[in-house]
Amino acid sequence: MIKLKENQVKFNFHCLQEEADVVEEYPTETVAWIRNQLERGNEYAFFKARVCAYLEINTDDLNRDKEFDCISHEEYLGCLSYENEKSFLASEDYACMRESALTGLNQKLNSVLSELLELHTQGLVAKAKKQY
Repeated sequence: MIKLKENQVKFNFHCLQEEADVVEEYPTETVAWIRNQLERGNEYAFFKARVCAYLEINTDDLNRDKEFDCISHEEYLGCLSYENEKSFLASEDYACMRESALTGLNQKLNSVLSELLELHTQGLVAKAKKQY
């Protein structure tokens, strides 16, 4: 079983526009602050975060044409409100999203590996049947 660690993969983060209604998510005084910040251009006042854990595979190392393939897993969390990007990246929300994205990536890698091993085994069985 593959279990990559944070230092073995790459992460990226995107701040996305939140579609939910801020009034339904926060108390009145916080809504006023959020609206003020959004009017000033602070996209981190109310946003949805997307964190992606990914592993790039240089297929050139596999004696193929120069190609780069990637396997990834994304996590989303909405209705967030932070003062700025720096405060979000230092938050427990971001740490949890990274952990979840890494867990999802490991699950995906193990699933792909399992499928490849099954296909390989089937190929060996078929080859053996042809020989006898």
